[in-house]
Amino acid sequence: PEHFGLLAGEGIGLHDFGGSVAAAGVGDALVGSENVGTVDEAGYGIEGGCVCDVPGISYMFKVGHGLLVLLVLDGLWMNVSDTKSKKKPQKTTKNVMLAIERHRRILEEARKEGAVKTQELATILGVAEETVRRDLDGLARQGLLRRTHGGAADVSMGFHEYSQYEREAQQAAEKTAIAKVAIKHIKEHETILLDASSTALELARQLPEGRSLRVVTYAHSVVEQLAIRSDVELILLGGTYEAKGRRFRGMLTEMGVRALRIDRFFFSGGGFHSSRGVGEPSAEEASLKATIIAHADWKCALLDHTKLGRVTDHFFAKPGEIDLLITDAQGAEFCKSGSMKGMKVGVG
Repeated sequence: PEHFGLLAGEGIGLHDFGGSVAAAGVGDALVGSENVGTVDEAGYGIEGGCVCDVPGISYMFKVGHGLLVLLVLDGLWMNVSDTKSKKKPQKTTKNVMLAIERHRRILEEARKEGAVKTQELATILGVAEETVRRDLDGLARQGLLRRTHGGAADVSMGFHEYSQYEREAQQAAEKTAIAKVAIKHIKEHETILLDASSTALELARQLPEGRSLRVVTYAHSVVEQLAIRSDVELILLGGTYEAKGRRFRGMLTEMGVRALRIDRFFFSGGGFHSSRGVGEPSAEEASLKATIIAHADWKCALLDHTKLGRVTDHFFAKPGEIDLLITDAQGAEFCKSGSMKGMKVGVG
């Protein structure tokens, strides 16, 4: 009620959340501060009227022979009209999902997948793409999502971070070549730690049978790969599970690292800078890897050519802390640059 009011005499006024005012005389159409259009299935917009676009709340005013004011609050209709008005509010469509329910579903999809597309959400929710775009804009203004081209991303995920399945599909041949070189540096009876990268997962697949090893990991996919191996003692570091990356993370994971002897740490990252080192888009993943770097005796970076020269947000391993960097044939040229002087490099 505090956001709208009827003016005495021949006019009507609207004060919306943006602080603007729209007014017109009885018999005229209102000229508003936002969109003018027909009512859609989400309750946004009105023909010849004004709308205040706030997620879940739409103020709709229409002026005719009598005065009619409609307020939609999360799908609930209220109206105030004078005694001359015989018009009744028209429902838009049947069984329309309320705004608050749409927002809940959108956030669930974003947290599950890491990112959502406008077109896909429109199909899931059964509404127009324009409605989804307004929902995404509203959730982004609240800091619950990060707007991207054609959709939005979960704010809990770092920039440009792919899911485990997406990472496995990229540069598969290069990762296999890198893993085969890395295996040559593993000795029997050692304790190795594999991170949650798709390259480390390929290393797990390539581990020769009959070599007695202890493998420590916080990656669900590595556990699935090695669980049936009788020649491997498998240790899973617990913590808070992150479904998109299929990995554990957090304080409990870091405590587990400190409780073990780690002979060799094999890891990848979101990018490598010749002076700053290896980085990750996720701050939590970078923090965990920094803990392992400080604790492990020998550290090996597994980086295909697409990672070399790419800048990320959070650095965890400086070039001087890396004992060996293994890349693919296309990355060999980058490693010949003067900025890489002093680093030991292997090529797969």
